[in-house]
Amino acid sequence: MIVNDIQHYPVKYAAGKLPANFPIAWRGDSNLQDGSDNGVDLSGGLYDAGDSIKFGLPLAFTATLLSWSVLEYSVPMQKAGQLAAATDGIRWVTDYLLKAHTAPDELYYQVQSPNLKLGFCLQHYSYHKV
Repeated sequence: MIVNDIQHYPVKYAAGKLPANFPIAWRGDSNLQDGSDNGVDLSGGLYDAGDSIKFGLPLAFTATLLSWSVLEYSVPMQKAGQLAAATDGIRWVTDYLLKAHTAPDELYYQVQSPNLKLGFCLQHYSYHKV
């Protein structure tokens, strides 16, 4: 079960330029231009689901829990051969979160295409920042 959980998010929801050692050969890069219309690079990170939206706060929460798990259970994770997958996943998320902090007073916390409509009445807007 631990193998499926650790590998689930990066494999299924990874966004941006994928590393050469990505475990699914047919999966390609995605959304490499995120943020380009605002002059920032917001590629990378993980999609929230199958809809190409990246929510920074749930992503940070996920990385925090995974990091805590590595701190608490690194020995069994190492024995199961999953420690590298876990730390790679943490690095993938933290690299993106650092990239989303584009200025001392600027953080992009939601990214998606402005043309994407979800359902019949729900519209998310692109590039929310504080």
